[in-house]
Amino acid sequence: MNRRKFLARSAAAAGATLLAKAQMRNQKLARIGVSTWSFHNLFTATHDKDAPPISGTPMDARDFPDMIADRYHVHEMEIVAPHISPEPSYIRDLKARLDRAHSHLVNIPVDIEELWQAGISRRPSRHIKHWPPTELPRGFS
Repeated sequence: MNRRKFLARSAAAAGATLLAKAQMRNQKLARIGVSTWSFHNLFTATHDKDAPPISGTPMDARDFPDMIADRYHVHEMEIVAPHISPEPSYIRDLKARLDRAHSHLVNIPVDIEELWQAGISRRPSRHIKHWPPTELPRGFS
């Protein structure tokens, strides 16, 4: 084997190794999701009364996909129900922003206090029947 072949094969092997590491990193990141609840004190709807006041503009869930994708390179989102509006135009805009950030909404936790207080004896199904409060756009995921 001459020097040129050795250098070419070494470069190809190094490139393949780097590519494999990058693919493995992307696979690991695909299993990670970020919830808006991690930032609940930045949202008006879930701000704790004992927490310091929100400095600046309160967070909007429609800005969440871009922020998380840009800052953390994570594209799986969980948006807590109180952080989103049930208005169809808001939902369509959220979907567009998720698409733009190449992100996916994997869960919408719905916390209805009455469910927690109901216990086993009764189940307030009147709330469950009405979620989501609007029809989600086709392909919303």
